[in-house]
Amino acid sequence: MTAQSVFDKAHALQSEARRLDTSAKGEEDARRVNQRVQELRATLRDLDRQLQLARALRKRTTAQVDLSGMEDGYAEFARKAGNGLPKDPTFNAARRRVEAVTKLLSEKNLLAWQEWTQQQLAKLPTDRLVMLPGDQQRSLRTTLRNLDALAKRPSDRLSTSDITEFTASYERVSEELAEAPEPPTPLLTLLEKLASDEVPLSEVTDEEIVLLRECGLDRVVKLRRSGM
Repeated sequence: MTAQSVFDKAHALQSEARRLDTSAKGEEDARRVNQRVQELRATLRDLDRQLQLARALRKRTTAQVDLSGMEDGYAEFARKAGNGLPKDPTFNAARRRVEAVTKLLSEKNLLAWQEWTQQQLAKLPTDRLVMLPGDQQRSLRTTLRNLDALAKRPSDRLSTSDITEFTASYERVSEELAEAPEPPTPLLTLLEKLASDEVPLSEVTDEEIVLLRECGLDRVVKLRRSGM
């Protein structure tokens, strides 16, 4: 069963409601069923969106979303809907079941997305950024911030286009970083030291200044005199 299965059943009920609408006797039932079908359709659209996300995750990532339980409540609804127009309690029960399944699938999608994206981002050798030319480095840092924002996007805002954008951008960043040279260990140690708020010039050796120049970082490391 998919959301489309219930859509088809709802469509059949709406057709029956229109038929009843031709007689005064069935007018009230027709209005009621049309209203309930519209409510059910709105709920099913939310479920269909989460199903599309789950399929996109399966197709474009290694994340596997468990789709078991997606048919919960359908058999009972189909049985009751097969014997004429269902009563309001049947519609209400079906809507609540769909809402519960949608919520569960949304949680599964979010967990799968967050786990997979964090694993991918952790694989990137971002320490190589410092070895790239300034313009390329700035471009990649911007893309990395966007990737991080996509990875943290809640499932109610996450779209299939977000998944496509993440995978395409990630592939480009991964390829460019793979081509960058490994930074020397002394440089990483120095950059870690300079990352603190204030480092006196007296604590930076001549050899370290030469290293910054050799790696092309002498233009991005700035000195600032404190008040005297």
